[in-house]
Amino acid sequence: MVTDQLGPQHPVHDRRRLNGDGKSDIALYYYAAQTPAVFTLTADSNGDGGFAAPVRRYTDQ
Repeated sequence: MVTDQLGPQHPVHDRRRLNGDGKSDIALYYYAAQTPAVFTLTADSNGDGGFAAPVRRYTDQ
């Protein structure tokens, strides 16, 4: 996990298998304007190495 730039307006990301399809997905933590948010980007099923649109999984508003 990348943590060296954790702070305002600096995203932190991690690559893992999140949804059980065996492909690497991305989790993104973002903090801006004192509001944290977590997004997931799951691997596309077509095998071209792309990702689906980000889905907000958590926000503290």
